[in-house]
Amino acid sequence: MIYEFVREGLGIGIDVDIHNKEVFSKDIKLIPIEDGISWNVYVAYEKSKEDDKKLQQFATILTSK
Repeated sequence: MIYEFVREGLGIGIDVDIHNKEVFSKDIKLIPIEDGISWNVYVAYEKSKEDDKKLQQFATILTSK
């Protein structure tokens, strides 16, 4: 979605390095950010799913160091 917004002239985007950039960016200039700031990342889910075993396992994976 970020690349679509940029392509449509709606501004700039910052993306994490998880995509095959060549597929999305044939007509977009990509500039790597070096020494970037750290980010706080959150996962949101419905409170009614709080006891879901798969969700608990996923949260454990994300929070383990």
